Amino acid sequence: MQSGKPAKLVAEDLGVTRQALFNWLALYRAGGWQNLDASKRGGRPRLLTGLELNWLYNVVTLGNPEQLQQFPFALWTSKRLCEALFKKFGIRLSKASMCRLMSQLGLSPQRPLWRAWQQDPAAVEKWLKEEFPAIQRQAKKAKGEIWFGDEAGVRSDFHHGTTWARKGQTPVVKTTGGRFGLNLISAVNRRGAIFMCVKGRVNAGVVVEFMRRLLSTTQRPVFLILDGHPAHKAKSVRTFAEKNKDRLHVFYLPGYSPDLNPDEWVWRNRKVHGSGRQSIEGPDHLLALVTKTMMSLQRRAPRPPGSGPGAATPARAGTERGPAGRNGVRPARSHQRPRDRRRHQPCPLLNPRPPLPARPSPPRHFCPPRNPAGVEGMMYGSLNGFH
Repeated sequence: MQSGKPAKLVAEDLGVTRQALFNWLALYRAGGWQNLDASKRGGRPRLLTGLELNWLYNVVTLGNPEQLQQFPFALWTSKRLCEALFKKFGIRLSKASMCRLMSQLGLSPQRPLWRAWQQDPAAVEKWLKEEFPAIQRQAKKAKGEIWFGDEAGVRSDFHHGTTWARKGQTPVVKTTGGRFGLNLISAVNRRGAIFMCVKGRVNAGVVVEFMRRLLSTTQRPVFLILDGHPAHKAKSVRTFAEKNKDRLHVFYLPGYSPDLNPDEWVWRNRKVHGSGRQSIEGPDHLLALVTKTMMSLQRRAPRPPGSGPGAATPARAGTERGPAGRNGVRPARSHQRPRDRRRHQPCPLLNPRPPLPARPSPPRHFCPPRNPAGVEGMMYGSLNGFH
């Protein structure tokens, strides 16, 4: 301004208003540069310094309470953070102040993912970068199918979900007081799933029978990926895989790594969105609910990439969807499921193999109990091949 530049342009360059600029100029003329010292503001001083804020941020983001060797719990809450801050620096903060401080630091309360401490990160990284790509190359060369298998159990006393009710009045849902369960074993791939209900333990005999039925659903070589369950590595399982080595190849995931198995999402869907939200009446009712939930996956056909609502790609134009619109791309309809005039035919992206000769197909419904040798109370349903 002393050089003659207009006050409006100076204020725009500094990002302040003209009034603030003239206030600074008045302070400078009254007492010089000392009056413009920003550190001499009024108000209450801050309770936490920069070093203390840095310690608090690192404590939350780089570990859990147990690693401090002072707290027996594994989750941070605002109250426990206040206790940790007081023990370390002798500074007391209220719960509201701590929540406000966490928000200012860019932190928010979240539900953590639980992982086994026995998991080997190096083995997981090696499996993702080396072993699984090698399996994919082998399957592509042999024109085979990659399946992920797993087993799980469902209990009558497992409940999940919330419901609406009056404030202060917890709702009551009537269910059975008996405790019983049901075991399942399944395998999934890109085109579908196959499952089997078992009344009893999932032992080596059940795994062998499941592998036999899995091979009966396809004429291609099967590359089956399992976890390290003892039943998966039993002698009878290895013997069966060796006898069928031309069609069955078995691989194993790293230890304590369920997050690498997509079949875990089948169990989550069945427990959280299926039987976990139902009122169980008895063992037969539980069996019917589990079967209904598993069979409902057959009606949830996966869409190829780029075929969701609002997606408009060249892959959807022309041959698959009829005449294309302007610029060779059909305009997308938002919030609507794309119409498929060839729905009665299998999607070429999900079923790339040529049609097989006529042969008896596995049952697509829940069959009566079947008792093969060494397997008791086994029931079977197939979801292979979405429509």
